[in-house]
Amino acid sequence: MDDLTQWDVLVRVLVAGGLGALIGLERERTRRAAGVRTHTLVAVGSALLTGSTILYMSEHGGAGAGEAVRIAAGIVTGVGFIGAGTIITSRGRVRGLTTAATVWVTAGIGITAGYGYLLLAALVAGPVTVAVLLLGIGEKRLETSLEGFYEPGKEEQRPRDGSRPGREPPGAGDPSG
Repeated sequence: MDDLTQWDVLVRVLVAGGLGALIGLERERTRRAAGVRTHTLVAVGSALLTGSTILYMSEHGGAGAGEAVRIAAGIVTGVGFIGAGTIITSRGRVRGLTTAATVWVTAGIGITAGYGYLLLAALVAGPVTVAVLLLGIGEKRLETSLEGFYEPGKEEQRPRDGSRPGREPPGAGDPSG
């Protein structure tokens, strides 16, 4: 790593930014609070802090591994606060957990790119994006198929006859049936 240059760090930062944007596109598509810009900035910042620390330590003869690990730990902590800000509880439902998780994993991808493991970062960002996209679609379909089966905020299940607690079953009061 002694021949690491600012250009090498710049390439790492750009790759991280592109991968962060890829994940952010899915979040933007579903109109979440943290979209393309947030994910891109988290990845770029993570890669920049990690890469510049390694560059500094290599240029100044220090043992960069310990400092780079401390920088990564600081990034993870800071991004945890950003993620916590995306989590909202409303009407008994928690929203924003997936967005918080994608921001956190985007920081990890940025750190990985900053360390110079560009292939690993790309091989993680692709499946993360696909997983969030496909699992999001599957989750929506599951919610739609279960709609009406559970009352929001209640743990009790509807009876098999389709009635709701406190209401008559379908056809109950119908003199012809």
